[in-house]
Amino acid sequence: MHAVVDEPRPLAITVGCTFGFETPQPVSAVLQVAPGPEHQVRAERWDTGADHHGYVDLYGNRCERFTIAAGASRIVYDAEVVLSTPGDQIAPGTPETPIMALPDEHIAFVMPSRFCLPDELGHEAWQRFGDVTPGWERVQAIVDFVHGHLEWVAGASNPWTTAIDAYRAGQGVCRDFAHLAITFCRALNIPARYVFGYIPDIDVPTSTWFGSSTGASFCFIAGHEVPLSQATLDELYPSHGVYVRAVVRNVHGLVARRLLTVADGLELIREAARSDVP
Repeated sequence: MHAVVDEPRPLAITVGCTFGFETPQPVSAVLQVAPGPEHQVRAERWDTGADHHGYVDLYGNRCERFTIAAGASRIVYDAEVVLSTPGDQIAPGTPETPIMALPDEHIAFVMPSRFCLPDELGHEAWQRFGDVTPGWERVQAIVDFVHGHLEWVAGASNPWTTAIDAYRAGQGVCRDFAHLAITFCRALNIPARYVFGYIPDIDVPTSTWFGSSTGASFCFIAGHEVPLSQATLDELYPSHGVYVRAVVRNVHGLVARRLLTVADGLELIREAARSDVP
């Protein structure tokens, strides 16, 4: 599909991330955190003592390959990027491209992959979405179904969990939402691939922490952040103490599962204590 929308003005932003490692022996690692080659990168910096070099993989992703020494280490990435199309493209009515007309290079993205298995959910996909108007509306129906079918549960999946596993369990983490939506799209001959990115605090509605990391507020496929209503906040947290205890409890669980660093967990607890929730 190709959405036709008015082009917004370019936007310059700064993005970045920090990784902390501790390993008993030297290891090799590949990080994919640099903006893709389609973006204008004004400047970027790697702050690390590890040997590293960049390359582009088969799918056009910019990768950085590291040799990380034994012991504790830290890798920081920062970049200044200019986005030519900073906003999400919203274009209901966008038609679907028939599979016969897809460019050859897109065919790979209707095929099964390690985590997305459209051949196994093909019948289910056509039963649920086959009668929906092809194009934007069909993809939106898939997104809405996945958002309603899966419950975000910390630790619900592991590195081997597929879209089929998440679908049957009815729960998962953010990547499982994406994997299931991609699987349904591919089963309907809609090319789709997994992407991840930075969500800068620019023109984005702010959601409030509700005791499960950033959790379901970020899991409405494709990076939408869904703010909680005041009524929902009042129901979840009748007092400030209840809110802080919920944050502490979930931080401990996420740290124990190694989904959150201790330092980040402590900062989240401090932010909760300083907040005005509820």
